[in-house]
Formats: sequence, C-alpha cells, structure tokens
Amino acid sequence: MPVSIPFGESYRWALVMLFAAALFFLLAAVPPADAQSELATVFGRVTDPSGAVVPTAEVEITNVETNTSVVRSTNSDGLYTIPSLHPGHYLSSARKPGFKTVTVT
Repeated sequence: MPVSIPFGESYRWALVMLFAAALFFLLAAVPPADAQSELATVFGRVTDPSGAVVPTAEVEITNVETNTSVVRSTNSDGLYTIPSLHPGHYLSSARKPGFKTVTVT
C-alpha cells in the first residue's frame, strides 16, 4: 500500500534538499584560499647622488641575527629584487667600483 505524504511535508523536504544542493555547489565552486607566507621580498632602485640609475651595482642583504647574505645585481634600469627573505633585521648594502659603498638598516 502506497504511503501518502501531505503536500506541506513534501514541499519542506524538497526545499531542504534544494538548499543543501545549492550550498554544496556553492562551496565546491569557491577556490581554496592561498596560505599566508612568512617570507618577504625586498626591491628597489640604486641611484647615484644626481639621481641617475646605477646599472650592474651589487646589492647585498644581510640578516643581522643569522649573518646570512643574499647578493643580486641591478639591471640596466638600476632595479633589483631579492625574494624569499625570512622576518628579521637586515642590513642592505649597494656597491660598485668607482662609487662609495652605501649601507642602510
């Protein structure tokens, strides 16, 4: 013998299932968030006292606590980028033959 479900109960059940399906598809469509990183990037431009760029200057970033250094050269526009640095206190030096070496913290 078939069981009869009252219209109101059937409607509520369908609404709950529709809501659950919509929630599932909404959550499935959201991309996962990127993890936060504890690393930093230092970038800049090396210029002389007149403001002219200094290509091929050597830039050194030294972690004061660990005494580890990373050295990069500036490009033709005097720009440099040093990625993947851990948090800490750093000294930054720029040097090139014929120029005075400059160091900042």
